[in-house]
Amino acid sequence: MEFNEDVYSNSYRIWKDCIYHYCAYIELSKNFDHLKGDKEFWVYTCDAHFQMIVVRWCMIFGSYSNETHWKKLKLDEKEFSEYLLKELQISLAEWYIYWVKMKNFRDEYIAHRSLNSTPTPPFFDNAIKALLCLDSWVREKLQHNVFNEDTVYINGIQPLSGIMKSIKVDIKRSVSLITNYPSK
Repeated sequence: MEFNEDVYSNSYRIWKDCIYHYCAYIELSKNFDHLKGDKEFWVYTCDAHFQMIVVRWCMIFGSYSNETHWKKLKLDEKEFSEYLLKELQISLAEWYIYWVKMKNFRDEYIAHRSLNSTPTPPFFDNAIKALLCLDSWVREKLQHNVFNEDTVYINGIQPLSGIMKSIKVDIKRSVSLITNYPSK
């Protein structure tokens, strides 16, 4: 099986970063009214996490020219696309509309600023589900593969879904220190 090991080893960190920023953004937003200190600082902090979710997601799913785009893994693109649409329970047209919104928000608001354009901020449900689907699918395809003689991928790396659970707990605990609310 053809597989681009360099893309995977460099992309996985971006996948994890995207999950981390998402979890931080959600937890800070939920607790915004109880965060101690300057509110403007927290607005900028939440905004930074929000923007980094979009930037990281677009590194994975945005422009094919990105060296870390999922298609550069050189796995079966059609198979993953079908799997993704099935898991997200959306059509190809709906995925395309979502993809355009995410990419336009990055292009017209985060990376560049168009004077006459105020794109609608994206919802992240499909973005995070797509990322978890990608990890799950790649993991399934490569679970028994060994690359570069003794380098084993997938089996030695925790799934993003597990990482996401532990990140949520860690961030919730950290935010509880700032709000003086006990983490649950």
